[in-house]
Amino acid sequence: MPEVLRRENPVSAMPNEIPIERYTSRAFFDLEVEKVWKRVWQMACREEDIPNVGDNIVYDIAGMSFVVLRTRPDTIKAYVNACLHRGRLLREQGGCGLAEIRCPFHGFAWNLDGSLKHIPVPGARRGILHRQSLRRRPLRPESPRYFFVASAAWSAAAADARADSQLRRGSATQ
Repeated sequence: MPEVLRRENPVSAMPNEIPIERYTSRAFFDLEVEKVWKRVWQMACREEDIPNVGDNIVYDIAGMSFVVLRTRPDTIKAYVNACLHRGRLLREQGGCGLAEIRCPFHGFAWNLDGSLKHIPVPGARRGILHRQSLRRRPLRPESPRYFFVASAAWSAAAADARADSQLRRGSATQ
């Protein structure tokens, strides 16, 4: 290493050792999921992977599952891949031409836009379940440069504030 780099560079010439527990510890993994993977953007798929209305993929990471779905020719939404009634996975794998999102256990169904389509035996559940409370709320996805990404911990207000801050600093990419 040139002498000038040794004087100017705060990093030592020898690599730092990383404890093996970082790769094998369940506690460290759980911390990484909570502090990193639930807070960062994920590359779920490319827009051309789901070109038609009803096309969808299932994206799984760190024990979380999402359905990324083209709901209209110009709209892609991502939903948590779990029934709002009992938490059953809605989709085991992606596919094409989906007309609705239906829970394979009890039969609750949603339109592609997230609105509730069907409650099985609605009369038996009168007063217990409210249609509006069972509306699917999409994650707020963004599609920069042909990539579709979604964040598990997406907060619209926080993301808008980050975007505004980046634009003010001039660090947003075009």
